[in-house]
Amino acid sequence: MFEDFDAKYDDFCWFEITSEHSKAVFEKQAKMEIWASCPLYACKDKLKAIAKSERQDDVLFFDGEKYYVIHLAWNDGCKDGPRYEELLPNELNGYLEWYYLNV
Repeated sequence: MFEDFDAKYDDFCWFEITSEHSKAVFEKQAKMEIWASCPLYACKDKLKAIAKSERQDDVLFFDGEKYYVIHLAWNDGCKDGPRYEELLPNELNGYLEWYYLNV
């Protein structure tokens, strides 16, 4: 998934989550932090963990249509839900480039 970025940057900060256990941990935590008042609530059960940032507790999820970069707080959440970015598939590479250069 990140081959182009890995080739371009020696220290690219995202890695693909390959362990089913790790995916389950991130997905469970996201569901815990997304309350009914959060805009992500409607898709929370569809979120699949794809990748993790090495710089922050940001995890890339996919719901079958859109990508979401969700900043996990590792707590029970809050009424507004976690901080996140919603991305269409054609926006993902641009966002990841921006994230690498700015975060």
